[in-house]
Amino acid sequence: MRSGASGVPALPLDHPALLHERTLRELGPHATRFALEVVAECGSTNDELSLAATRTDERIAVLVALHQRAGRGRRGRAWHAGDGLTFSCAWPIAPDAPPPSALSLAAGLAVAEAIEDLGVRDVALKWPNDVLVDGRKIAGILVELVSGQRHTQRAIIGIGANLGSVPDYPPDGGRPATAIARHLPAAPAIETALATILVRLAARLDAFAAGGFAAMQHDWSQRDAFAGHMVRIDGEGASRSGRCEGVDADGALRLATASGIERILSGELSLRSAA
Repeated sequence: MRSGASGVPALPLDHPALLHERTLRELGPHATRFALEVVAECGSTNDELSLAATRTDERIAVLVALHQRAGRGRRGRAWHAGDGLTFSCAWPIAPDAPPPSALSLAAGLAVAEAIEDLGVRDVALKWPNDVLVDGRKIAGILVELVSGQRHTQRAIIGIGANLGSVPDYPPDGGRPATAIARHLPAAPAIETALATILVRLAARLDAFAAGGFAAMQHDWSQRDAFAGHMVRIDGEGASRSGRCEGVDADGALRLATASGIERILSGELSLRSAA
């Protein structure tokens, strides 16, 4: 595992071919699962993959950008990765596949497992798409669905993970942040982090295709940072407060209110601890 003396991953930012080569080496026998492309810079990896032609083989298309000019998270917020890793995957959704509404939860679980594989302890999840350590955001997921020809559909799964240095508080006032390097003696090499996440993601996508989110509901719930806590959910011009009762088998958030259990399905809501 390579890293710079400052804890920032030791990879020249103007050598995408080098990252490509190193990542394939790190992936080893798993490399055949992915069609990997690395670019020095782009606007948004999600946007680029959305416009790319659909692959005719079964590999997962992966686009990594060493720098994104217009990276974004949910609700159009800018993604501030600092010394981090930003990439997107295009996953074809089979006609008989389970509904993709909980795909962001499955991807978040994969990223949490990968970060623990890298050595970070006690990685938690915040519905629907944030990965936390000590209550601070260490990674985020953005899933967008793209329709193709003959009623085909792809999920574009954008992932941003903080590896080295990152501001404690993003400029847009989002959730306090942390980075993998803060919880390890040194940040992992970018290719190591990328390969580790991809392997975990492929496994969780396979499980999702076979059994939907229900197949991993228990594993996700074991990491639920807000289960049993009083929370407030803001979005769509309204706020709701109640006790978080975890998630259902389809990924819906269960909110206990004075009128009973409400199921929250929309991915455009944000979850915050109630004051």
